[in-house]
Amino acid sequence: MTSWVLNDDDFKRCFLGSCLFVFTSQCNRGPAIDRSYRQLGSRETMIMFLGPQCSAVAHPLCEALRNWNITFVTPLAVSDGLSNRAIYPRLFRLSTSDISMVPARIALMAEFGWTKVSLLRQNDNELFSSVNDVKMDDLMLPRGWTVITYEVFGNEPWKNIQSLQRNDVRVIMAGAYPLPALALVCEAYRLGYYGPRIVWFFPSWYDVLWADSAPQFSNCTRDEILTAINHSIYVGQMMYNPSQEIGISGRTAESFDETFLEYTNGTWPIGSSFRLLTYDSTWHAALALNRTLTKLIEKGSPKRLEDFRYSDIEMADLISTSVSEVAFKGISGKIQFDETGSTHPLVVIQQQLGHKRKTIAYYKLETEEMTWVNGGAEWPDDTVPLDSSQLVFEQTFVSTGLYVTMSTLAGLGIIQAFGFFVFNTVYRSLRIIKMSSPNINNLVIAGSILCYTTVLFADVKGSVIPLTALCCVLQIRLCTFTIGFSLAFGALFAKTWRVHAILTSRKRMKRNMVRDLSLFMMVAALVLIDVSVIVTWQTMDFYSVVHLNATEPVRFPESDIVLLSQIHKCESEFNLYFTATLYLVQGLVIVFGAFLAWETRKVKLDALNDSKLIGFSIYNVVTLSMLGVIIGATVDNDLNMSYGSLSALQLIGTAATLNIVFMPKVRIL
Repeated sequence: MTSWVLNDDDFKRCFLGSCLFVFTSQCNRGPAIDRSYRQLGSRETMIMFLGPQCSAVAHPLCEALRNWNITFVTPLAVSDGLSNRAIYPRLFRLSTSDISMVPARIALMAEFGWTKVSLLRQNDNELFSSVNDVKMDDLMLPRGWTVITYEVFGNEPWKNIQSLQRNDVRVIMAGAYPLPALALVCEAYRLGYYGPRIVWFFPSWYDVLWADSAPQFSNCTRDEILTAINHSIYVGQMMYNPSQEIGISGRTAESFDETFLEYTNGTWPIGSSFRLLTYDSTWHAALALNRTLTKLIEKGSPKRLEDFRYSDIEMADLISTSVSEVAFKGISGKIQFDETGSTHPLVVIQQQLGHKRKTIAYYKLETEEMTWVNGGAEWPDDTVPLDSSQLVFEQTFVSTGLYVTMSTLAGLGIIQAFGFFVFNTVYRSLRIIKMSSPNINNLVIAGSILCYTTVLFADVKGSVIPLTALCCVLQIRLCTFTIGFSLAFGALFAKTWRVHAILTSRKRMKRNMVRDLSLFMMVAALVLIDVSVIVTWQTMDFYSVVHLNATEPVRFPESDIVLLSQIHKCESEFNLYFTATLYLVQGLVIVFGAFLAWETRKVKLDALNDSKLIGFSIYNVVTLSMLGVIIGATVDNDLNMSYGSLSALQLIGTAATLNIVFMPKVRIL
């Protein structure tokens, strides 16, 4: 293409003549370096190189020829590393580095509401370096956006596609040459990773017909590739002037294309996407050499361009300076180099729609301004794809039926407890009731009612309990059950202790000195210990609501929704230690009560001694408590199973204790 430009009549009229080296490297660094050295070893001195276009060739070639003081003018070579003037001081390109496209990609993400993306780049290539990833991170992290995965693909792209699938990636920014990209997209098609929910980002310098090469370089057909990349986005340098202004050559982009098609017999050969930049780069080289010659003449130097030698650093600097100073209006737009030897062109954003590529927006790097054209982006069903599945949290509540059942049973238990209270009050003057300490029995009833009440507090759907008050409800459950347990079993313990005290007293006259007030104080002391532990716990280590996943996520293939059932729990940092303390206190009461019951087992007066009944109660409570600990540890995340099992154990234990203590007395009367 460059040779055709050099033979163009308009170009010849402006070009003053000099030695330019033009060749086709086919993006292969070995042949490129070989041919360059062969040319440098010829008799004809090369003043300037036009090219290379491929970054894979530009890196090693410019480094290899650095000491030859040759200036390079290339239409492309967009690798980020080529901006390093310490390594590439004489390289100029009519393009901008790929990293400068990052702000445009960020602007697109913001426009479409995307905050999650994966970065996928070709390995072992300077063009698609990790610098892009770092730049993306720098712009995304302050916004709170996320790079889901960083992928580098080589000869097994299917592994990367599977990784994207596992991580539910929807937006992928790919950095690769077209041929490896074809293999990558083909694997995506084979694995079913395509459709309206998947959006690929590619460089816009891909040829419009790049999918046509699919049968030759991949295992997919052209149509399969087009299906996989449908609605994909292309971001890159604008390679033509959309205003159709007349450039320095006297042509517009449209008139140039007419001449170009005549030259190519109406076809668009591979690489024709860069035709305008190639044309302008050749003009830039010519104008720079003209400027160099003018400077030599103006300063009275006897040297001319043909006098350049590779060791002539002064003239080499003059040529490079002239290249950097030239600015003109080309058919691709305004051409002017910055301090890195790059330009600041307009960024074009295109979208793949079937077999066509549509320009949807322009982005100005200097002003960070996005201009939408041609109706903007098109999406299936006029809906912008989501950047990830929408995670929908469904709170799990205690089943209404289960709650009603347990509450009904608790209510019946409370009614029975009040019945025992009435019985205990009405018949308190009878010897059998009076001898069994009716006042203390009332404490057993009160404690049992509190234990029953614990069942009534649960997180039921439709309840008036807000999330912020959930921990308060748990505190109430903690208090009612702990205090209720201490009242009930503390009272039984106190009764047994009185019998034991009477039997072990050395002076029979003091047997009746253990009055109810003393027993009340004993129970009150036990309750006070529980209250002290609870108050200390909730003062120093307050409950906080945590959300736990109750089930595995449930995906709905026909939508972007992932349903995740959660339960709300209240936990604290030292929950285990305070709970263990309460267990220890209650355990000591049970153990001591069992000891006293054993010590008083020989008392024959049933009205006075409840040791056997207390023994049965302790056996039931210990058994049920062990079951409760096991169930609580195994079904903790199953709200209904946990509530139902623990409530059932509480109801059984409380009902058993009440009936064991009071039912024999009721039957006697």
